[in-house]
Amino acid sequence: MKIRIFLISILISITFVCFAQIDLNIYLNKITVESIRTHVDTLASENMEGRNTGEPGQKLAARYIANEFYKYGLKPYKPDSENPYYQKFNLYKYQTGESKIYYNKLVYRVPIYIGNRSILDSISGKIIFAGFANKNDLINLDIDNKSIFFLSESVKNAIDKAETISNSYSVNTFVVGLPFGKELDEKKFEEVITDIKSFRELFYYYHYFVTNHRNKNDFNKLLDQNKLIPNLKIESEKNIKILFVPENLAAGLFIKDFKELKKITKSNKKSGKNNLRSVIPADFSYEVYFDPRIDSLKTENIIGYIDSDLSNENVIIGAHYDHIGRNYNYEINYGADDNASGTTGILSIAELISQASEDGIKLKKDIIFIAYSAEELGLHGSDYYVQNPLFPLSKTKVLFNLDMIGRDMDDDPENSNRVFLLEWKGGAKYIKNVEKLNKEYTNLIVDKSPGMKNRILWTFGSDHYSYVKNGISSVAYFTALHDDYHTPRDTPDKLNYDKMNRIIKLVFLNMLDISTKN
Repeated sequence: MKIRIFLISILISITFVCFAQIDLNIYLNKITVESIRTHVDTLASENMEGRNTGEPGQKLAARYIANEFYKYGLKPYKPDSENPYYQKFNLYKYQTGESKIYYNKLVYRVPIYIGNRSILDSISGKIIFAGFANKNDLINLDIDNKSIFFLSESVKNAIDKAETISNSYSVNTFVVGLPFGKELDEKKFEEVITDIKSFRELFYYYHYFVTNHRNKNDFNKLLDQNKLIPNLKIESEKNIKILFVPENLAAGLFIKDFKELKKITKSNKKSGKNNLRSVIPADFSYEVYFDPRIDSLKTENIIGYIDSDLSNENVIIGAHYDHIGRNYNYEINYGADDNASGTTGILSIAELISQASEDGIKLKKDIIFIAYSAEELGLHGSDYYVQNPLFPLSKTKVLFNLDMIGRDMDDDPENSNRVFLLEWKGGAKYIKNVEKLNKEYTNLIVDKSPGMKNRILWTFGSDHYSYVKNGISSVAYFTALHDDYHTPRDTPDKLNYDKMNRIIKLVFLNMLDISTKN
């Protein structure tokens, strides 16, 4: 036993000496402010248009990263394919659209459209008030070839009523007023909703439940479990268009107070004449951009690796390269810190470790470099990799994630030299030499206490979580949030390049340390 322990201690000593004998400055000096600025300026340029998943800017960024991997001599993910570094995957959503309603020189963006055909234009004309659109409400009401407004107690009831009316009259354009509704418990909404009886419920369902992108399995599960999607379809040969609005919007479409409109509607049940004819219609128009279909969003992770002949184990270093594209004013959200900074980190480290390997430094673990897509849509890129790994996950020892490593938390000067470091699922053993390496080479403040807000955010809000929930040791380097997060102000000129340079060097040292040891 003593002989075995002695031999093991010698082997460990030899391994440490090998790492210690490497002149690390040869590699550290290759990482400069100028070299990392080049990557950031490219990834966060106007040409990339905010790198929104599936859009041309994201495709340009993917090509740029793949070309860099090729330059560094990284082995590709799928060598025999047309794009060998691409790990392609699709996301799905039930495609809806955007609607605007105009009256009295005002614009309302909240209307929600449900129809049975694509509509990509604007509709205008006179709108007729039809009360509850019951049989009695429609008597002697001039609605042929008009748009009608009616009140309804639920979305399904409104769809059924619109189909019935369109079969009896020359009407196919409807504006439906729903009660605005009470506050919702969003966490329980998916479990308890069986019908949509208020505008608030429809708004939540439309924006947060139906239109989110999902991976194929989650999307199919959604279709199987949720009966509202097929219930909201309109089956008709006619081109039926229904615009849902809060019912009090009717006050702006007709020259009467909403309470009075409701009073007239209720009194019409007992009236021998149609009281609704006294409600004066207003000129209106609305724009609808809608295509009722399942939308497939095509995107790709970019994967390259350096293999080792000494082990079949691997470590992964990753960063998401996508961002959120343009905002509602069509301004570019450049995403320099989020996450051109982290992407620049893995590019720089890939170049250096590839060079070190060529120089004869023996790696004892494969190193996989991954630039994830669709992080902003829900960690989809990292989740897809975990479900479809390059090598079995049982051989992955640790995942390093770089997300936002270029700024100072809250832009506070006190944080101008600070980097935060968090670990999960046994990640601590892969960063045990970080403080020693930092003291010798990079002189950063390595902080493992980012505060409760940032700890919660980074635990669940970035790509390492896809690994953590699958039991894989994970480590995240980040510099926390600031006021320019997810705004057009997150530009390359705001980055703290000196600190970012030293963070990248520290991660490189950390990766080389664990990759050259058993």
